[in-house]
Amino acid sequence: MMEDMMINLLSSSYDGDCDIEFSMSGAQIGRIRDFQFAAQLRLVLKPIMIKLPVVGGIQAFFLNTPDITFDLEGISGIPGFSYFIRQKIEERLTKKFVFPNKITKRFLKEVEAAELKSLEPAGVLRVHVFEAKNLEEKDVTGKSDPYAILNVGAQEYKTKAVKRELNPKWDYWCEFIILDPYEQYLQFKLFDKDAFNEDEFLGSGLVEVHSVIKEDESDKWFQLDHAKHGEIHLRFTWLNLSADSSDLDEALNEAKALKVNAVNTALLTLYLDMAEDLEVVKSKKPHPYVLIAVGEQRQKSKVKKHTCDPIWEQGFSVLVPNPEEDALTLTVVDKHSDVELGSIQYNLRSLFDMPCMQTSKEVLPLSTSGRIVISLQLRILKSGTLESDDESESSSDDDDVPFRREVRLSKSKIVSRSQSAKSLKKSPKADHKQPSISSTDEKKSDTEELFTKSKAQGVTRAPSMRTKPELGQMELTISYSAPRQKLIVTVHRITNLPSKENDPPDAYVKIKLISPVFQKLKSKTKVIVDSCDPVFEETFEYLVSESDLPNSKLVLTAKSKKVFFNSDIIGQVVIDFKKFHDVDEPVREWFELQHSEDSD
Repeated sequence: MMEDMMINLLSSSYDGDCDIEFSMSGAQIGRIRDFQFAAQLRLVLKPIMIKLPVVGGIQAFFLNTPDITFDLEGISGIPGFSYFIRQKIEERLTKKFVFPNKITKRFLKEVEAAELKSLEPAGVLRVHVFEAKNLEEKDVTGKSDPYAILNVGAQEYKTKAVKRELNPKWDYWCEFIILDPYEQYLQFKLFDKDAFNEDEFLGSGLVEVHSVIKEDESDKWFQLDHAKHGEIHLRFTWLNLSADSSDLDEALNEAKALKVNAVNTALLTLYLDMAEDLEVVKSKKPHPYVLIAVGEQRQKSKVKKHTCDPIWEQGFSVLVPNPEEDALTLTVVDKHSDVELGSIQYNLRSLFDMPCMQTSKEVLPLSTSGRIVISLQLRILKSGTLESDDESESSSDDDDVPFRREVRLSKSKIVSRSQSAKSLKKSPKADHKQPSISSTDEKKSDTEELFTKSKAQGVTRAPSMRTKPELGQMELTISYSAPRQKLIVTVHRITNLPSKENDPPDAYVKIKLISPVFQKLKSKTKVIVDSCDPVFEETFEYLVSESDLPNSKLVLTAKSKKVFFNSDIIGQVVIDFKKFHDVDEPVREWFELQHSEDSD
């Protein structure tokens, strides 16, 4: 058997013709139509075998909560109902399939179940939710009672609500266990707490984890999406996992300096194997599960029915405030009667004396009768930077234990994703001045090279304004987020639109994505009245898988609402992604408007 694994990222999507009806007293009141679903599916195949079936087992899970869109008919007018439906669908998917929840299948009995079900994380992301400002007014008093919800996959934290405040200061700390910082992202949502009605939405945002664990990106304000205005201030600290117990003093001193109780200094990975000889309850075999407690943290195992010898084979990751003082408490409980079947308390300090601070398949007696079999690993949280591939591969293999570090993504992919995220975050801040007329041979050469490259990619861009375009030019930023399977299009502005008899157009942009799966997805910007140089600064996101993107086409049509225009279509930009290859990195460019070639 080889101590290796294969990791695959699969773009999964669903665009179904499902028809879910809602009825009350036998009468139909609404339905869900055009349900769309997209996510990155992670498959871990391990260990690699030298004989059939080649791999010993498989794990499947989503690293992030899937993106879901649907149309709600009939009852869409009920306030908050669409959000309620979306929330319930996401909750069900998260509990079953979003990391750390996963589906595991062992193909060979000789493969240790612990090896399949225990993946060591890359590290921990510590987040300081400091404050927000300029939030929307939702209460009749002209204020709001804002709170924030943050999640990475199935891990979720919620701040307290600050009453009657549009510039709240939460000073809230939370920590997320990160398996893959290059694929996972942090999502935040802000709400106005309402005592009598449903809490109102104040905005949201999404942060790719790897992009904020650099020194110059760790303290940032983020503009709220899907809100008229508002920003949130977040601070980030990346914590590596250390197998050196001497690093604990530094971690404890750092936690003490922060003067907050919500931060931790270690990560405990627990593999709950099985129990034997549990007591019967009222002459019946119990339905046992295990309550896992460290400090104030609580987790619960699966329930095993009708057995005194349950086999859970389940892994857990638990953050620990102080492993020198804290203990792990395991309590076996019968689900039907709530009778305690036995418990054990394990002092984490004892792991310091074990090789690599871990123990495998330790048999512990329960307080009443029977015994429980567990494996444990302790890692100290150490502030630092993200380890490179070379560092990860050179770390100890930890032979004969069920915990092994997951293979990291290739270094070339890491650099590409980092540069892409950096470009994306800089693009909205880019200079809004028009490209000036070049007067030097050097600039002319650069411009001509850009123009030649752009023509080869199938898109006509406006490299300079030496000649005034007939229909004007449009400034766009185009990017693609592989983890979210989202095409992101920002319409910045249009310049030099033609006017009819000195009457400027009432301009807007209609965007249409033509995809082999979703056919046509349409949206449009706001209308800018009486302007030949309208500024929009609007961003649109389209759910499309990475495999379908090369067969998709983006059509942006500049139009006017003026009734005296002979035609409301002014000009058009058509981007064929079969020829346009650079969407992996955000592109902010000027595109010359052409005469309409795609039917509107």
